[in-house]
Amino acid sequence: MDRLKIRFSSKRFTEVIDSLSEDQKAFVVKNGFHNLLAVRKFSVPLPLLEWVMGQVIVDHCEFKHRTKSFKLTKFMVHQMLGIPSGDIPIVLHNPAPKIRDQVAQHTSLSRHGAKLSIAEAVAKLLDDHVEDSFMMMFMLVALSTIICPSTQNFVNMSYLPFICDVDGIKQYDWYSHILNYMLSEVKKYQGFISSKDEGKIYVGSCLPLIVIAYMDSLDMTRHYANHRTFVYDVPRFCNISSDDFMFVANVDRDLSNPGRPSYGIIGFRPFSCSPYFEASASVESSATRNSIDSDHISDSPQQSFQILQSIQGLIEKHCDLLKSDVSDGILQQGQTVYSDIPAYLRPAFYNRLSLLSADILSCLPSPNCAIVSDDIGNNDNVLANKDSTFSSAQSLRNEHVTLEKDISNDDINYASSPIAQQSSCPFIPESISNPIHSVSEGRVCGTPAHQICVNPTSIINSVLADITHANTPELSSKTGYDSEACIDCSQTISKVNGKRNRRMGSSTIDRKQRKKRAAIPIDDGQDCVKIKLTHQMECSYIKYVRLNHFAENDEQLPTFISISGFQCSYDSFRLSLQPRGFVDNDLMSVYVQLFNHEHKHISGGRFDRNKIAFTPFLVDKLAVDYKTYVLQSTEPELTRISQEMEMSSADLLLFPLILNDHWILICINYLAKEVQVLDPAIRVSESVLPYNSLKHVVDNVVLNFQRTCSVAEIFDRDFLKYTFQVPRCPKHSSSMFQKFDSDIFVMMLMYHWNGSFAKKFAHLDASKFRKFIAHKLMTSDLNEAADHSTPLEEVAN
Repeated sequence: MDRLKIRFSSKRFTEVIDSLSEDQKAFVVKNGFHNLLAVRKFSVPLPLLEWVMGQVIVDHCEFKHRTKSFKLTKFMVHQMLGIPSGDIPIVLHNPAPKIRDQVAQHTSLSRHGAKLSIAEAVAKLLDDHVEDSFMMMFMLVALSTIICPSTQNFVNMSYLPFICDVDGIKQYDWYSHILNYMLSEVKKYQGFISSKDEGKIYVGSCLPLIVIAYMDSLDMTRHYANHRTFVYDVPRFCNISSDDFMFVANVDRDLSNPGRPSYGIIGFRPFSCSPYFEASASVESSATRNSIDSDHISDSPQQSFQILQSIQGLIEKHCDLLKSDVSDGILQQGQTVYSDIPAYLRPAFYNRLSLLSADILSCLPSPNCAIVSDDIGNNDNVLANKDSTFSSAQSLRNEHVTLEKDISNDDINYASSPIAQQSSCPFIPESISNPIHSVSEGRVCGTPAHQICVNPTSIINSVLADITHANTPELSSKTGYDSEACIDCSQTISKVNGKRNRRMGSSTIDRKQRKKRAAIPIDDGQDCVKIKLTHQMECSYIKYVRLNHFAENDEQLPTFISISGFQCSYDSFRLSLQPRGFVDNDLMSVYVQLFNHEHKHISGGRFDRNKIAFTPFLVDKLAVDYKTYVLQSTEPELTRISQEMEMSSADLLLFPLILNDHWILICINYLAKEVQVLDPAIRVSESVLPYNSLKHVVDNVVLNFQRTCSVAEIFDRDFLKYTFQVPRCPKHSSSMFQKFDSDIFVMMLMYHWNGSFAKKFAHLDASKFRKFIAHKLMTSDLNEAADHSTPLEEVAN
């Protein structure tokens, strides 16, 4: 039986459409939602839907399965549904005062009560022939059945403020709202399947959108063109059928997986052949305009400069950010900016082009790259990288890549040529206009901007052409780039949305690992853990852990801690962290999410350790015998973790595992090339398992983890060659009152183990840590179940 339950129902919505009268259909057409009248019923096989949802990297809005990927965008939503959308963001729980006043005028629905079933809403809809009230009810039904269905069988009254004014419906940003809601439900589902193998979960939103995007990306013309004809017309919801999904589910299924259905054996076709190609047309056209016209360089078209593929992405990114800069300025300064547009664009363009140059510098090989030809004037010069990996760490991982690119002499000298200096745009940063600082002994030094020549006039024209079509709320969001940041050619760490972004070759990684190994300090026996507790921590621990805070309530909170899709109930939270309590998998999982989030922000210095921890649910799946291990059971989750945490650059990989009611910590130490088992038991006879049995379990975890990472193309390392070690670490007492602290000891070891030794701590520190981590989990901004509007000081008093 399927574990996924959804409220999406194109069948119910189609029945509503077929029951509308002609005048009612005319209202829909008049207000721009005519495409919804053509939606036909279809159903998506739930196993296929579950599999596709499992491959989504929510933080990146991206589907990724091994080497195949595509982005989930607002334009996709438009191509699916074809409904109008504007720029005003939709905030369901905090509408603007003006909107609330408009809702107050519509008393017919507010008198009905807080809930209105979909069946009752449909009955009201079919009896209504007044345009305004009909469209309001029509939108409620459409939202509750196909656009943004919830997990309940009721219409969502929270949308009423955004549809009460019929003329203003099209002004709201429905595309972003649909996409964000869908991704939040995918994240909720992923947290569920990462923690449980059984049970059912109700998920809302327009989930079939992801499956349709996946289906449209498959290359069905090579082997299946004679078996079935797919119609790729838009809107997609009006041109797909249940038979299309069933055909894909049959031919794309991986029959080698004996467990739950797995898919992904058919390759992707070129993105330009999909219905969503126009989603990046403006970016593509901007990038094309950024390329230097061959007529400006030479009369021969064969000498036109080709931009490196990896640099192309940087150009597209900064073109979009330039549009954002201009849009923000226009919003702030108003129409006065058009009186002297060149004066306004000059500093914006100068700053953006400088940042582009810095980004290019950070991802290109170091200045020691050799020009193969000794003759700089030769048009066949080739830039070769001797020992660096030139690529994103997410695309090529740790492979050694040799980069070769033809660079003509005209291309190299264009930026400093009279043509460039006499351009209609007079402001070109010095780093671009004078790209080559010195050339000696066959080396190119200084900035690598000579590899890219951008016509600033074309970019400005692109900005001015596209600024009227820009999405104002989205463009107004700033991306954290600092023009004064120090750029290192071997490593660039940019914190965008709290994520480390490293561009390093494998030789650079090895060099940094050697420095880290040499920098490990000597254990002098004086390094102890010190935990300071505040009065607020003590009070909140007494109220929420020592006492049952919700005992007198009729309804207890279903979820008390919720971080990154992993949830922990109040009972689990309280029983795990009370004195002599045993930490269960749910609490350990939310703790792991908090731990990983904090370790995204490490500085990367020689004394720092890049750590990634995995949930016990994932570790349990990895701990099964390698002969019966199903790779697909963990591949999607490991892929997501790698995208968020850059697993390939981690120093320590931590696997908390519970065996025989005793916690241990497995550590794959990339610095020391060791597989380490940290066991808090004080004597071998009290350990979790005999040595041979313990090593067998650890070998299963390491082997299954290595196989999955290799297939998922995260990295390809032979961990089986690492030495097996059981290093010294803090031990818990064998007392019956303190032997329960193995879980807390493991949580503390995750923080304080640096690959060589751990700071010393004992049971008193473990007791303090229970209070410390209880308060930290409750008050964390990552805790989606917490009410952060009320300070915990008020709640605890």
